[in-house]
Amino acid sequence: MNLDSAKNAVEFCLVRARDDQGRPTDILVPGHDMARYAMNITRLENGTIYQCGCLRIAEDGLCEKACPGNSNGKVCYHVLAGLMYAVRGIGHLEFFESLETPLVLQEMGRKVITIKAGGGGGVLYAVFFKYRKKKRKVPVQQCIVPQGLGPYDPAIRA
Repeated sequence: MNLDSAKNAVEFCLVRARDDQGRPTDILVPGHDMARYAMNITRLENGTIYQCGCLRIAEDGLCEKACPGNSNGKVCYHVLAGLMYAVRGIGHLEFFESLETPLVLQEMGRKVITIKAGGGGGVLYAVFFKYRKKKRKVPVQQCIVPQGLGPYDPAIRA
């Protein structure tokens, strides 16, 4: 799992298509050597399983071939970057290679997502952490203490 490359690519992602609820389904992700990849998300079973494909885009704009990193039992960093970009602003994802830790977090009320590679059979698990809405700050009214009260009263010092 190449999280460092995914984190570097997140800021350059671009959403190409959204579903009827406004969630990204097709995201352009940059790759090495000026390559571009089209990452697509298919949500299954009420959003707990994501089937993610990744295709390299040729210079003429047509999808050329499947990403080699999204095969052989692996999930490529383009998919990770696309998923991180999809939840940006509403929360963040933590990725895991085994199901042990996500199940513990699920018992604590977190949502566990199974991520399946489109062509290679690779599986990762992610836990979604939703950002809390910031509470509106209420200004504190200034407390006016009458003179002559407290430890700094000149009459008490004398």
